[in-house]
Amino acid sequence: MKDKIKILSNILHDGIQCGVFKFDNPQLVALAIETALNGLDAYNLTNGLDDKHRDKLINILFYGLMQ
Repeated sequence: MKDKIKILSNILHDGIQCGVFKFDNPQLVALAIETALNGLDAYNLTNGLDDKHRDKLINILFYGLMQ
């Protein structure tokens, strides 16, 4: 899990530098994303979430990161 967070953090940091994202702590945001995705996986496994609804949830998760 720490490797995933580090990779996400690096991607987010690059996005901040390029002006794509606006937040101060890419490591904390990476942890939040990883936690949310783990929860989405658990929800999907227990509720049989279809692709359409899963994609909508992912868009909701990531839309807030964009300017």
